[in-house]
Amino acid sequence: MTDYALDRIARLLSRPGSRRQVVAALGTLALTRARPASAASQIETAACGEAGAVCTDLMGCCTGMVCATSFTNPAYGVCVAGEGEMLPVSDSIVVPGADGITDELAQDVTDAASAADSTSTTDPSLTQGADVQARRAAKRTTNNTQQSRRRLNHGDTHAKKLANETENRTAAQNKRAARALKRKPQLDFAFFESTADRPEILAVENRDDVSVTISSVEAAELPDVFSDRSFTVAAGAKIRLLSDIDPNAVQPPLDGSNVWTKKDVCPDGGSIVVTAAKFGSTKKYRFTVSCPTP
Repeated sequence: MTDYALDRIARLLSRPGSRRQVVAALGTLALTRARPASAASQIETAACGEAGAVCTDLMGCCTGMVCATSFTNPAYGVCVAGEGEMLPVSDSIVVPGADGITDELAQDVTDAASAADSTSTTDPSLTQGADVQARRAAKRTTNNTQQSRRRLNHGDTHAKKLANETENRTAAQNKRAARALKRKPQLDFAFFESTADRPEILAVENRDDVSVTISSVEAAELPDVFSDRSFTVAAGAKIRLLSDIDPNAVQPPLDGSNVWTKKDVCPDGGSIVVTAAKFGSTKKYRFTVSCPTP
């Protein structure tokens, strides 16, 4: 209270007046004294941290509270219910104001207190630091296990992906190969009439990249001239099919030749029909080869 205020109250009390004026003076005195008390109480309240408040080495927590900190930064934490001054309880960095941080730290404080009580009952020689180390080791084990599982799952997923890709490539290659087998064989034909020193010759050249099987040869104008003997022409190879020669001959008149009929196929023109398919395919094609015009 200032000297001016005291002097004013003294003058009010000394001069004659009514009771109402005296009461007003006394009220002014009470109001003047109440203001500093209120300010002092505010300073006292701010001198310690309540639940959820930030606490440090210089700014502690109120009675019934403990400053819960992390092991990384034990000089900075949050006030929660408990006993003591500074108590490191969390492996994570403490972030004041984060959602649920107060409840989480309070639970960590409770767990630490329970662990300390259990340690003191079973083995007084063990300290809280040993318990902290054990908790850290347990967390590291859990993290390592989770990482191992993630790596295994990633490896399994990668292996399955590679297997699927390989299977898809194989299936695509098989489809392409099957389509290629069904295509018409690439064959070239040439017919040579018989002469005095050689029989009729049907020359067949395989220009495909796979072997071709000839399943039948027939004369188009002579229904009775037909052979179902099978001849295989390798990829890039040539064969000669002879007619007008006895098929039972011990040795064909030309080396590397095959006899398919003993009859004269093209005495007066006509054509020869050859049925062929790529080796391994059931799709057959018919090729017509015209005889030379006399």
